[in-house]
Amino acid sequence: MRLYRSLAYPIIGLIVLAVFGTAVPLYYIQGRVLKATLRAAEWARVESHHNIIKSNITEVGERALSFVKVLKDHDSLRNATAYFLNSGGFEANGDRGPLRKVMDNLSLWEHVDEIIVTDLEGRVISRARSQEEGDILSGWGVAEALAGEAILVTTSYNGKWEIRGVSPLLMDNQPIGVIVVASRIDDNFTSKLSYAFSCSVSLGNLKGIIASSLPRKQRSDIDIDLMVQALRENTAKRKDYPDLSKTAYYAPLQAVDEIFCLIVETDTNASDALLARKRKETFVFSFLILIITSILAAAFAFKLIKPIRKLKAKAEAITRDIAVEQFEDVKGNEVENLVHVFDSMVEAINRHIAE
Repeated sequence: MRLYRSLAYPIIGLIVLAVFGTAVPLYYIQGRVLKATLRAAEWARVESHHNIIKSNITEVGERALSFVKVLKDHDSLRNATAYFLNSGGFEANGDRGPLRKVMDNLSLWEHVDEIIVTDLEGRVISRARSQEEGDILSGWGVAEALAGEAILVTTSYNGKWEIRGVSPLLMDNQPIGVIVVASRIDDNFTSKLSYAFSCSVSLGNLKGIIASSLPRKQRSDIDIDLMVQALRENTAKRKDYPDLSKTAYYAPLQAVDEIFCLIVETDTNASDALLARKRKETFVFSFLILIITSILAAAFAFKLIKPIRKLKAKAEAITRDIAVEQFEDVKGNEVENLVHVFDSMVEAINRHIAE
């Protein structure tokens, strides 16, 4: 019998096929489960970043309001403002020197971007660390603050956004001006958040992106339609960018009296690398299992057919002793050849008995 017709090969093939048929689905199932687990972890991480940044932005507004409440009772600031107005004000080019000196010495610059004093009409008397004076303060908050106590507003001017703490400046219980403490919502603002939390931060509204830590060329990757959808539905949205190895979380953010969409993007290179490594390890492990299974299957199969070959050899020997016949293997495996030999042996025995 030729070796390639051996019964061992179908046995080996069936065992290997069974193992392979089990290993391949398990390989893909494990890959999908691991991918889903890592994605869920990434989503949880980006959502956590979003919530922390949201709290941080809320604190920016609360801080601006706290500072303006303190500054409205700052005696030197009130006296310097009154001095400017009493020395001629805008009409007679009043003396801003004392007010500028007081404002330049305020140590709040780690927490705010602007400190502004205006008159009752909203004209800027002095800006800390700036010579831009005399213009009407854009945005809103001045008239509203004069109508009552200190307020917190989110406003825009010339396409720029900022969170303002606004309060009337009182002298003898009479308003003489307005004090404004502002934190800008711009690229620098989102870049600070991005650096602090190791993720990309963007803010947008229904008109588009208003601030982002991303370079200009990369902002086209932001899904504007998804951002608008999140704002209109007032719900959070997630989006994966597998080609860019990042995941993004789009969710509405209430910034005082305005609603923005806060977009937080985190890098998924680490989890993608882990997934690729685990898949490779699983593939190598499965391949080794397949090789070991093949070797064991071969050993089992050849051990299984060994007794059949021995039985065939003994049957051939008996037949030769009786009939002195030469045997040729038929086309088939060990069992088929054994049956052939047994048939020949029976015929030989019958002939021998007949003689």
